[in-house]
Amino acid sequence: MDFYGTTFVEEDGCDGFMGFIFGYQSTSTFYLVLWRRNHHNFNLYGGIKGPHIKLIDTTHTPGDFFNLLYMGSTIKDFSKTLWHDPDLQGFECNTAYRWHITHRPSTGYMRLIIKHNNTVMVDSGPVYDSSILGGRLGVFAFDQIAVIWSNLRYECKTRQNYALKMDGVDDYAEIGMLHQLGIEESFTLEALVKLPTGYGSARYPIICTNGSSLCMFIEDGVLKGQIAGHLAEGTTTLTSSKWIHVGMRYNAQERKLALILEKTTSGLQADIPIDERILLNENETLYIGYDGTNFFKGELDEIRVYNIELPSTDLDDFVKEASLHRLTNRYLLGAHYNMENTSGSMLIDGSYNGRNASLFGSPSIVESSTDFKRYDLANN
Repeated sequence: MDFYGTTFVEEDGCDGFMGFIFGYQSTSTFYLVLWRRNHHNFNLYGGIKGPHIKLIDTTHTPGDFFNLLYMGSTIKDFSKTLWHDPDLQGFECNTAYRWHITHRPSTGYMRLIIKHNNTVMVDSGPVYDSSILGGRLGVFAFDQIAVIWSNLRYECKTRQNYALKMDGVDDYAEIGMLHQLGIEESFTLEALVKLPTGYGSARYPIICTNGSSLCMFIEDGVLKGQIAGHLAEGTTTLTSSKWIHVGMRYNAQERKLALILEKTTSGLQADIPIDERILLNENETLYIGYDGTNFFKGELDEIRVYNIELPSTDLDDFVKEASLHRLTNRYLLGAHYNMENTSGSMLIDGSYNGRNASLFGSPSIVESSTDFKRYDLANN
C-alpha cells in the first residue's frame, strides 16, 4: 500500500498533532503517523516535536488512552514508537506538506517521506514491524484545530518477492569492509540460495571477503565455511533448482565455527572447534557472489550479515518470517539485502547501517518463490 496526502494548518497557532492512520483494525489497534511542531507537556505526558511512526496496540478503551497519545516514547501495554525523526523537525503553520506512507504488510516494511515544495524534509528510511497485516486508512489530529487534508490517494500493491540472479562469469555485489559492518570477531552469515540445474563441483561463493579469509560457499555439491584457514564442510549434497536456507556462524569466545542447512533443529552441518584466536582483517571487503577469484552462479535472496553469533532459536525464527520485526536483532545487523529494494546499480540495505551494496557485471532482479520456502520451513 502507498498512501499519499497533503496537510495544511490554516491557523497561526500550531501546538498540536496532525497526521495519518493506516493499518486500522479497531480503536485500539492501528499504526499512527503523527507530527508535532513544538515540545509540549500535557500534565504528565511529554509531547515531543518531530514526526513519529507508532504502533497502537492496547486493550484500553479510547477514553482511557487519548492522553497517552501525547507521549513520544513507548508505553508498555499501549504503544510502541517504531521511529522518531532524529532531527526533531517541526512543521510550520499555513504551510503545505506532502506525505507519502509506504506499507508492505507481508514483509513488515514501512517508510515515511514528507516533502515541502518538492524538497524532502523527512525520510524515515526502512522501518519494520509485522504486528498488523493491513487495515483501513484515515486522518488524525489531536489538540490541533484547522487542519486541512487534501489530495488523498492510495494505491494497493502486490507482494514484492524478488531474488538476485548471477551468471557465474562476472556478476557480484560489493558490501563493504568488515569494520564498516561491525564485524570484529563473532559473526553470522545467512542466505537463501538456488543453484542452477546441473551445477558442478566448482566453487560457488555466497558471502566472502576478497581474500577468502572469511567465506561461506558451495563446493563439490556441499556447503562449506572458511575462516582464516580453518575449514568446515557440510555432509549433505545440495539439490538444484530449489531454495535452500544456508548459514555460517562463528563464536569467538568458544572458538567454534558452525554451518547451518535449512534449520538448526535438523542438526548442524558442521560444528568444529578452532584451537587459536582468530583476528580478522577489518579492512578486507565483503562481497556477495565473489571471493576474489570465483563467481556465484544461480539465485540469491535474503542476504543477512550479523556482527554477533546468533543463537539457534533466532536462526530458526528467521526462516519462518518475511521480515525482521524483532528490533533487537535489527540493531545487530551489519547488512540486510532482501532484493526487493534496489536503486539503479545498488541493493538497498534494510539494516540501520545503510550499507547499500554496489552491483557489478550484469546481475538481474528476478521473481522469487522464497515466500513458499518460508512457509515450507515453518510448517514441515
